[in-house]
Amino acid sequence: VDALPPSSAVIVNPKLTMALYEILQEMGFKEIVIGDGTGFFTKPKHFEILIKQTKYNKLEKKFGIKIVNLQHAERITKSWKYGEIKLPKIIFDNEFEYINLPKMKTHSLTTVTLSLKNQKGLLTLAFKRKFHKEALHDMIVELNKIVKPDLVIMDAITALEGTGPTENPQTSVKKMNLILGGVGEHVNVEMDNVAARIM
Repeated sequence: VDALPPSSAVIVNPKLTMALYEILQEMGFKEIVIGDGTGFFTKPKHFEILIKQTKYNKLEKKFGIKIVNLQHAERITKSWKYGEIKLPKIIFDNEFEYINLPKMKTHSLTTVTLSLKNQKGLLTLAFKRKFHKEALHDMIVELNKIVKPDLVIMDAITALEGTGPTENPQTSVKKMNLILGGVGEHVNVEMDNVAARIM
């Protein structure tokens, strides 16, 4: 969501993503794609700044990959309560498993931003704005009826509290030393219930 270092507790720590990548390689997964749907850094040159500032460039160098800017990913159209929505084609590809990697933190408009809201990263910038202008809470619910991850791993090693979702004078970093994981039909809701209780 922002070009900040892992110490900010705003982004998923790249060390966690790197460890997950290595585990998936050891399990024999042949192709692993890491995508990010940032809110402010959608243009390619700005996305490169984001990757460097968040230290995700270390992950790119170690594994010889490029993190996919989901703003420019190939999309397919899905019908939903609000008409039609375009979502990344890859998350509906049967050849792939989709892992949702949220960060434990607070949000000034939705109280928390966890697994459910993290899926807004799949949207184009225009659709993100549409959510905020029209019906943020209900649109998040409806999005989660269409997109169901196979696995959720939540970074709660550190958490952001205060008026998140990004760093500002009214936020602080809380050490939690936790990683939460879950699977199942309603995994995003279940994970968020657990995380909210912990918070």
